[in-house]
This record gives sequence, structure tokens and C-alpha cells, in this order.
Amino acid sequence: MSTQDIRSESAYATIDRTTPLYTIGIAAQLTGTTVSTIRMYEEKGLVIPHKAPSGHRQFSDSDIVRLRCIREHLDKRGLNIAGIKTLMSLVPCWVLKPCSEEDQQSCDAYTTSMEPCWMVSRKGPECETADCRTCSVYHIPDRCHDLKALYKGLIMTGEVPGDGAPTPSLHRKEV
Repeated sequence: MSTQDIRSESAYATIDRTTPLYTIGIAAQLTGTTVSTIRMYEEKGLVIPHKAPSGHRQFSDSDIVRLRCIREHLDKRGLNIAGIKTLMSLVPCWVLKPCSEEDQQSCDAYTTSMEPCWMVSRKGPECETADCRTCSVYHIPDRCHDLKALYKGLIMTGEVPGDGAPTPSLHRKEV
């Protein structure tokens, strides 16, 4: 095997579902929508594309799944953008990520349900510098086939049922 082959193999090994691979035009083609619609989803906080150093938006496989899910909610389930955003804001990030009561009280995601946690302006110390694109909380709505089952799983068993995606660990306080 040549050095070039080894370099190529190692590059492929680092690609995962959150690696930015697609331009906004390709993302639009893959999801059956338009570039301007994807920009509007970004403006509304439904998707967070990666920004290349040039400023161009780049989308991962996970983003493509998310965009298709948004389209499914709009086209087949009768939701509008506000309804989808509300669904996303109901994900209890404080259950999925460890944070103290003090951190919860200083975080708008805990104190308000108007915005998904990745959109709030005031975040707890745990999330202030975190990349929301790679957070397990951000990726839960990607599995739009049955969000109710996801929420029930969180509440009832402490596990997220579904499609084999990694299950975030839950940190609950004993009452």
C-alpha cells in the first residue's frame, strides 16, 4: 500500500455523520428543497450549517437527515415552521447533559421553552463554548419518525429508543 493510499484511508476514517460534506446547492438537491428555503431554516434556527473559512455553508449527512425531517413535518404532518421549532425547543437538554441547578437557572434553555437550546442567547457554563452541531441534544430531533417515542423513552426509561444512533447518557437527580 502506498503512502497516498494510507493518507486517503485515514481521511475517510475521520468522516462521520456530522462532517460537513455538501454545499448548500447539493443539500437542496438531496432534500428536494431550494437554497433560499434552507437559508430560511437556518435563520429560524432549525438547522446549523457548518461555515467554511470562506463563509460558505456546508452540510453533513446529519444535516441532510434533519432537512428531510423538516420537510416531512411540513409536507406530511401539517406542521409549520413555528410548530417544528416548538417541537425542537421541548427537548430537555438539562436531562441529557449534566449541569448543576445553578447552571440550569442561568440558562435560557431551562428557564424558557421558546427556543431550542442551541438558539438561546444565555447558556450555562457547560454549553457556552460547546459546538452545538455535534451535541447529542441537537441531533435528537433528526429522528423525526416518532418524537413522542423519543420523549417517552427519556421520561420512562432514561433511554432514547430508535434507530441505533448513540443514546446520550442521562443524569437524573434522585428525588
